[in-house]
Amino acid sequence: MSPQVGGRLAVVEEADRVLVVREDDPTDWLCAFAKAGDFPAARWARNMARTYNERLELSSARVAVGDPASTGARTSGHAAGASRPR
Repeated sequence: MSPQVGGRLAVVEEADRVLVVREDDPTDWLCAFAKAGDFPAARWARNMARTYNERLELSSARVAVGDPASTGARTSGHAAGASRPR
């Protein structure tokens, strides 16, 4: 398992690339999208940061309400007594 990023992500635009960075430390970038040709680097970077931040907020909300999935508790996903596929 790879280490998780702590905190929210942000986007920093430079002359030749767009970076996805840690919001609390913009010098620590996680991904760089080159501004080359017609490639929409800024859009990709914004989408990456937005998606991560939305999932982070959802994950935090689950912990706040005590969702068993957020605590690592495993549920089988099957009703009691139901047979499992083999």
